[in-house]
Amino acid sequence: MNKHQNVHIIFSLSLFLLFVIGSFFVIAYEIRGYQMINQTCQNEDDLIMPLAYLNTKIKAADNSDAIDTVIVDNIICLQIKTDQTKTYIYFDDGYLKELYITNDYSVDLKKGDKLFLLDNFYIEKNNRLFKFVVEKNDLQKQISINVHG
Repeated sequence: MNKHQNVHIIFSLSLFLLFVIGSFFVIAYEIRGYQMINQTCQNEDDLIMPLAYLNTKIKAADNSDAIDTVIVDNIICLQIKTDQTKTYIYFDDGYLKELYITNDYSVDLKKGDKLFLLDNFYIEKNNRLFKFVVEKNDLQKQISINVHG
């Protein structure tokens, strides 16, 4: 009887060990899946945020005379003008930057505020249609915005 009881204990412990090992592998697999989903979401946010920012800036100043592209120091910039100020949004040193100045001051793009870390940024203008392309971590997103003004 004692031997029979030992076999039951060993069998029960073996089943419990299999359950623990199986649970460990399931949890490890789920952690990896969660990490991949989290990284995908982070990559999407890194691309969408600069485009959403540009969309908001343009829509806030939606006037065809106020928004244009200009080249300053061999850098293409989005220029948003008001009666007293100018805002330049441009790509420099790996960042999408913004420079906000009054019309009395000269443009110095090195003084712009860093907004978003990017690998590359493109601006295209066709009449009143602006196309913006952002690249980061070998991923690319774009947005086209029509200025109604």
